[in-house]
Amino acid sequence: MVFKPATLNSVRISDFKAHSKRWLAAGVALAISVSLAPAVGPFDVPEAQAAPPGATTATNWFTRNSAFAGGADGMTWWDPTCQSLYTVSDTGNIRRFNDPTGSTAVSSPVGSQGSGRDTIALYRRPDNSMSMYAWNFGGGNPTVTEINNGSRNGQSFTVVTSGGGGSNGRSGGEFNQLTGELIMTGYEQSSFSGNWRITVVNVDTGVTRQSGRIQPATSSDGSNIDSAYISSDAAIDANGLIYVIAGAASNRWLVRIVPGATQGSWRYNKVVRLTNPPGGADLWGMAFFNGMLYVRQSVTAMWKVDPLSGASERVPGTATGSFDYAGCQVAGVIQGTVYNDVNGDGDVAGDSGQSGVRVEIYDSAKRLRGSQETSDEGSYSFLIPDTHAKYFVRVVRPEVGGVHASQTYANYSEAV
Repeated sequence: MVFKPATLNSVRISDFKAHSKRWLAAGVALAISVSLAPAVGPFDVPEAQAAPPGATTATNWFTRNSAFAGGADGMTWWDPTCQSLYTVSDTGNIRRFNDPTGSTAVSSPVGSQGSGRDTIALYRRPDNSMSMYAWNFGGGNPTVTEINNGSRNGQSFTVVTSGGGGSNGRSGGEFNQLTGELIMTGYEQSSFSGNWRITVVNVDTGVTRQSGRIQPATSSDGSNIDSAYISSDAAIDANGLIYVIAGAASNRWLVRIVPGATQGSWRYNKVVRLTNPPGGADLWGMAFFNGMLYVRQSVTAMWKVDPLSGASERVPGTATGSFDYAGCQVAGVIQGTVYNDVNGDGDVAGDSGQSGVRVEIYDSAKRLRGSQETSDEGSYSFLIPDTHAKYFVRVVRPEVGGVHASQTYANYSEAV
């Protein structure tokens, strides 16, 4: 089963068609679905509500950098087009990367939020207004301070991170741009099997969820990962799923985390193994930007990771002194399900997903870019590094119970 190339952009699939053959081999048949989750909005997110309980006013919280900003007070601090990537130092100085996708990454100063706030996250609200949130990565329940575009004043509130069975510190975080929830991740000096936890907080209502122990989806997902190093920051895809880097320096993986209810079933699985990965034990910043995953190694180096192939390379020219990364883009996803079409009628209603089926993705030059086996529910998904590219998706010699299967049905849907 091969799909006609799909032209993808940041919002929708256009001119996506799938060819299907309605015939059977040995009485076994499979059906497949495909859809796209976009890399950048517009998103259907909740309207802003009242400040979280206990919020206090933070006066003159943000100081403009006059050399970069110019103009009068009340200017735009953050780029509402989501075409900028931000970083922060341990002294609270915020810089904006002009073009991290180029051969060198050069950043310009935006302003200062004061010492002690070395973790940041950026949120684009439904009306396209922008807010940045900052806190200290240290232990205890963190105090988060918000600054809105064009204002020096904000509000501060405390996030209760206890109750998850792990450390209370949260050294990384990004926004789920779909729901308006701030996702705060634990210390990198821990592990899934140790005290590494996630807190998800609605910044308008203060309602929080605590992850508890995050379990591997399968035993193979936990192999060499469960008790290994985890990055201190995370990145988010278009479905609101969470990505971290885990594993020893010589065996590092991009790992997907599926959130659940408080103390409920949170699961993780391996996505792709990194080639030429950043070494060391200090991966302090992460963010998806223009299809790539950018990673901060300690305070000196920026790395660029292809989330489809896992290929990693250091970006020259990065400024020292940076800690966390923040942006308001999410990674685009091509996803779908392979079904066991038991009666071969091309109708998947009532049919169950087929696990263990190998699915491959190719670029417009028909080069293999990635592959994976379907989950227990028959699902698969690929993070796409180029949202303006063309891709083929195909099933590789599918079998059910050791018998070769044929395609009976294919469809696609648009996720906008």
